[in-house]
Amino acid sequence: MDPTGLKEDERNTLMNVLITGAGGFIGLRVVRECIRRGCRVFALVNRNLPHELEDLVRQGKVSLRSCDIREPQRFEEIVASLPRLDAVIHCAARTADFGRDRDFRRINFETVRHLTAMVRPYDIGVLVFVSSVSVYGMADFNGEAEDELPLDAGAANPYPKYKIVSEQWIRKYLPENRYAIIRPGIVWGEEDSFFIRRVRTFFSRVPLIIHFGPWKGENRCPRANVERVAEAAY
Repeated sequence: MDPTGLKEDERNTLMNVLITGAGGFIGLRVVRECIRRGCRVFALVNRNLPHELEDLVRQGKVSLRSCDIREPQRFEEIVASLPRLDAVIHCAARTADFGRDRDFRRINFETVRHLTAMVRPYDIGVLVFVSSVSVYGMADFNGEAEDELPLDAGAANPYPKYKIVSEQWIRKYLPENRYAIIRPGIVWGEEDSFFIRRVRTFFSRVPLIIHFGPWKGENRCPRANVERVAEAAY
């Protein structure tokens, strides 16, 4: 029995995939999923190198690259040194409810701009961008499809603001067959040390009960299991 659980036609299609933010909560699960699917995985990390990722490198299941993606020249050098990539799954981001606008711009938008510019010169098959449901703002969902919902044009919080700007940039400069955008909600799952801390930080900064009016839709803040997010990214 094949240890990956894949069918023969799936095993014979080896894809080269670069995953940014591979040491993060979502990125590491995307690494796992791509390995399970039989991909050749290149993991890009900056400082965060969890023990599991180290073990995968030692086992020869992952090829590790270190880079601060805010340094475009170094980032491009790494992409140029790799074999032709079928996909770049861009998980790296600054995820917080508060912070300086320029910090969010550098990490959450400028890196997307540089990545987008590399897709054609380096013949990257597809850029997969992990965005967020926060791009809709505090909309009241009621069964609409994603493409039927408008983006929050007046977003002031830098996190959704630069997710929106990044999506718009990708759509403007890449043809439809060269990118994919996924918008998970509040991502949760095993080994998550981030979600509860984020909630505590939010309420420590905003110590008020906020009421958004009548709630007719299913959920303004839908949850997304991290394993399902990884499957969607693949």
